[in-house]
Amino acid sequence: MSTTRSKRAIRTTALCAALASSVALPFMAFAQDNDGGFLMTLRLAERFVSRDTRSPDPDLAAMSNQAITDITLAVSSETRTEAVSLEVGSGYRFVDGSSTDGFESEFTDPTLRLSYTQEAAASSITASIFASSTSLDDVTTLDTAQTASGTLDPDFAEQTQAGGNRNRLRFDTKLTLRDDAPFGLSFAVKVDDISYDNLPNGSSLSDYTYGLARVGARFDITEIMQANLGLHVSQTAGTDTLNRYGIDAGLILTQPNGQITLNLSATDGDDGSQRHLSAARSFVLENTTTRFGIGASQASTDDVFVTGSASLKHTFADESPLGTFTATADRRVTREGRTDEDVVTSLSVAASYALNPVANLRLSAGFAQSEDILSGDSVDVGQANLSLRYALNSDWTASAGIGVQSRDPSADAATDSTTLSLGLSRTFDLRR
Repeated sequence: MSTTRSKRAIRTTALCAALASSVALPFMAFAQDNDGGFLMTLRLAERFVSRDTRSPDPDLAAMSNQAITDITLAVSSETRTEAVSLEVGSGYRFVDGSSTDGFESEFTDPTLRLSYTQEAAASSITASIFASSTSLDDVTTLDTAQTASGTLDPDFAEQTQAGGNRNRLRFDTKLTLRDDAPFGLSFAVKVDDISYDNLPNGSSLSDYTYGLARVGARFDITEIMQANLGLHVSQTAGTDTLNRYGIDAGLILTQPNGQITLNLSATDGDDGSQRHLSAARSFVLENTTTRFGIGASQASTDDVFVTGSASLKHTFADESPLGTFTATADRRVTREGRTDEDVVTSLSVAASYALNPVANLRLSAGFAQSEDILSGDSVDVGQANLSLRYALNSDWTASAGIGVQSRDPSADAATDSTTLSLGLSRTFDLRR
C-alpha cells in the first residue's frame, strides 16, 4: 500500500474529525436559540468482503479478502428558515489479496459533506461542499459510480476497472430572488475538482477541474405555465483548457397529476458545439411516481443521437410484503467537465421484500454502456445484487449479500467478478 496515500488519508480523516467536533457544539446552540431541531447520528459498521475477479488479463484477475471498519458522524440542525448539515466518515481496512504481501492495512475512503440552506419569503440560498478520496478497487457496482444528481458518472466505464484512487472536491451554491413574484432570478456557481493517483498502466483517466457559472430567469406566465431561460459559461482545465458558453430554455406546464416539460439547450466552445432538445411527462399518483421523456442530441461531430429517460417508483400497500419497486432507463450524450463525448445508456431495477417484520430482502440489477462518439469504442457493465438485512434490535442491524458483475470492453476480453459480503452496524442518535 502507498505510504503517501496512507499519510494523506490520516491527515484528511483527522481534519474531518476536528471539523465535526468544532461544528457540533455551534449546531446545538443554533438549534436551541432558534427553536429548531438538532440531530446527531453516529454509525459504526464492520464489513467483511471477499471478491473474486476472473479475467484473461493476469493484471486484472485477482482474489481479495477485506475487513473494513466504517465510522460516520452526521450532524444536522434545522429551524423554520435555515438548515445546516455536516457528515464526515472514513474507514480502516485490512486487506489480503494478490497484490499484497500478507495482510496490509490503511485508512480508506474519507468523506466530508457540508450543506447550508436558508429560505425567506422571497429568496433562498443553498451551498454545499463535498470532499472524498475513493479507492477504485472498491468501485465494483454501478451504484457507487453515481453522481450527486443520481445519474451515472461519465467516467464509470474506467472507474469499474480495478486500480487507483479518485480524489474529489466539489462546491455548489445557488441564490434565487423574487420567489414570490411572477418574475424571478437565479444565480449558480459550481466547481468540481477531480484527480487520480496510483492508476494502472493504460488507464485513460486524467485530472481536471470543471467550473460553471449560470444566471437564470423564471417567468410565471399563468398559474400552471412557467418559462425558464438561462445563460452559462464553463471552463474545463486539465490536459487542455477548454472554455464553453451556452443558453438553455424550458417550459413547464403543471397538470393536476404531474407536469409536462420542454427543454432546449445549446453549447459552443473551443472543442465544438452541442444541441439538445427534449420533452417529458411526469405523473404523481397516490402510490406511484413515473416520468418518461424523449429527445435528440447533436454532438460536436454533427452526429445526432436519440436520447430519453424513464423512471417508475411504486410503493406497495402496508399489508403487502413487497416494499418499493423502482425502475429507470436513461440515454444521454455527456460532456460536462470532460474533454471527450460519450453516449451513456443505463438501465436499472430494484425491489424489496419483507420476509418478516425484522428481515428484508432486496434484489437489484443494472446495465450500463458507454460509447465514445469519436472512436466508437464501448464498454458494457452489467451487475446483479441480492442482499438480506436483519434487524437484531432497534439499534443493531446485520446484513449479508452476494453480487456479480461483468465488464465487457469492445477492444478487450470480458472481466467477471463475484463479491460476497457480511456486515454488522450500530446507530446512535442524539436528538434535542
